[in-house]
Amino acid sequence: MRQATNLFEQLPLDEMEPGLASAIATTRVEPAEISRRLGIRFEPARDDLDSMQAALLRSPSGRQFALVRHEHQPAPGTDILTNENSCSIAHDLQESLAMLQMTVDDLDWVHPDAIAVTQSNVR
Repeated sequence: MRQATNLFEQLPLDEMEPGLASAIATTRVEPAEISRRLGIRFEPARDDLDSMQAALLRSPSGRQFALVRHEHQPAPGTDILTNENSCSIAHDLQESLAMLQMTVDDLDWVHPDAIAVTQSNVR
C-alpha cells in the first residue's frame, strides 16, 4: 500500500526503518479522524505493549514518522513517533505537524525536548 500526496507518502509498515520508536507527541485526534482528513490508512499491528493501529509516513524531506494508537491506551489520541536517533525532536515535531496539517492546539502531550515548538508561533 503506497499513497503519495505533496505532504507525505504512506508506506507499508514492513518498510519501517530501525529505531522508529520515540514518541514526540500525542494528538487529540483518533486514527479514524486522521484517515477521514488525510486519507491515511491505518494497519493492524502489534508491539511489545499491545495490539495497535499504525501508519507509516515519509515526509517530503525523506524522514519517516509513524502514527500509532494502542488498543488499550487509556486516553484518546494518536502518538506520533520519530527515530530514536533523531538529532532534533523539536524539528521532527514541526515537520510532522506540517505533514499532518495540524497545529500544537491538536496535541495533548509533547515530548519535553520539543516543548519549544509549542511555545512558538509555528503552525
